[in-house]
Amino acid sequence: MMIYIFSSVHPKTVWSQTRELVRVCVKLRGVERQQTEITASRLKFSTQLRHVVYELDMELLGEIDPEQSTVIVKGSEVQILLKKRNHAVWTRLLKSKEKLPYVSIDFDRWEVWSSSEEDEAEGDANFQAAPTNPDNSHHTSEDSREGRKLVLLPEMLVSGSESDTDEILPSDVDCLKFY
Repeated sequence: MMIYIFSSVHPKTVWSQTRELVRVCVKLRGVERQQTEITASRLKFSTQLRHVVYELDMELLGEIDPEQSTVIVKGSEVQILLKKRNHAVWTRLLKSKEKLPYVSIDFDRWEVWSSSEEDEAEGDANFQAAPTNPDNSHHTSEDSREGRKLVLLPEMLVSGSESDTDEILPSDVDCLKFY
C-alpha cells in the first residue's frame, strides 16, 4: 500500500485593480482543475499539481460582489476577477496589514484613473496602464513637472505604524498619480 503525502504551499500571486474590479492572478502553469470560493470579503483558492496542493485563503480589504466575480483558467495563470461593491481605491489587497511574501502588485496590469472633473467627463477614456517599474521612469531636462504625475502604489499610501484607519479610499481619490 502506497501512501502519498501532499505538501501544501502558497502559490505566487499578483494583484491589480481598476475602478470597478480587483484582479488576482495565481501564477501556476498547467492548472486543469481548481476550486475557488468567493464571498463578499474572502477569496479561497486551491488546486493540486504534481502531488503539491496550492492554497490561498485571503480576507480581502474591501467588499466584492461574488455573483459578478469570475475565474478564468489560462495556460500560465488563473485569473480571478473580483467585482468591487463600490468604486473605492484599495490601498492593499488584504484586510490584514501583514505583507505576505507570495503576494505582490501586478505592475503590468495596474490601471490608473484620476478624479479631476475633466477626467470624470472623459469616462473610461482616462484609463492608462501603469509603468512596469515606477523607479525606471526617465525624464529629460525638457520635462516639466506639470506634464508628469507621481506614482503612488497601494502599499506606499499608508505606513503600517502611522494609520489605524480603514484604508479604502473614496473613488474621488486618484488611484495612482504620475509626475
